Amino acid sequence: MSERLDEIRHTLEIPFKFVYKGQEEIAEFITLRPPTTKNRRECGALEQSFMRALPTSEGVVEEQIKSEPVEDSKPPTGTETMAMIAMSKNSDLGETMEIARKLFLSDVAYINGETKVVGNSIDNVSLDDFKELVGKYLVGFILRSAFNSQKTS
Repeated sequence: MSERLDEIRHTLEIPFKFVYKGQEEIAEFITLRPPTTKNRRECGALEQSFMRALPTSEGVVEEQIKSEPVEDSKPPTGTETMAMIAMSKNSDLGETMEIARKLFLSDVAYINGETKVVGNSIDNVSLDDFKELVGKYLVGFILRSAFNSQKTS
């Protein structure tokens, strides 16, 4: 995971209509750009939500770390990440999605790669697409540094 991502493109399962420069358009995909320090609060909260969701209480992660070389471990997919947060007693999925919504409105999400996502457009994204966007963002940008630091330690 040492390769740097410049953006993540998510094709929407359920496209939606939006207005761009006075014209009705169809949103087919959303492009996510990497966070900056401007997004530090939201990124910190999302990373913490994921870390709290790790199943360390049952020793599963601890045993995997002891038994598997770090080089062979792979990060979870976006879907797996969101499922882990949803099943955790230590993370709040609703709060995680609310934080992600705020992050996406802060100049990191673009409809069809060009139009900045605003409140009324993000609210038209289907729940499944939104969860996938959050999961992909977590894995692709926020958790990337955490997994890279595990490899070097």
